[in-house]
Amino acid sequence: VYPHSTEDNGSGDIDKLSKLNYKVNTRIFGDTIRETSKAGTASTSWYGDSSYFVALHSPFLNRGGGWETDRRDGLFYFSHTNGFGNFFDGFRAVLVTSPDDF
Repeated sequence: VYPHSTEDNGSGDIDKLSKLNYKVNTRIFGDTIRETSKAGTASTSWYGDSSYFVALHSPFLNRGGGWETDRRDGLFYFSHTNGFGNFFDGFRAVLVTSPDDF
């Protein structure tokens, strides 16, 4: 679970909120987001892939992208999504445990 900016109340400009939430999470490493993206918005991931961090009304991450555009199909692509299904993105489950469990 990523913390969110105090400005993210679930409404507003999703790109602005994504950028603010990305900045709030600057100390989280190991999920490849901070390691491969400069800003969490626009084409700021490695190799020009798009990267849009999560926000309250789009709390899920779509990783690796879809097939409909060249900026959404790269290895380093990630984007916020509301969790609804669509015909152009794949899906893979990720289970995460607390470090306290080890």
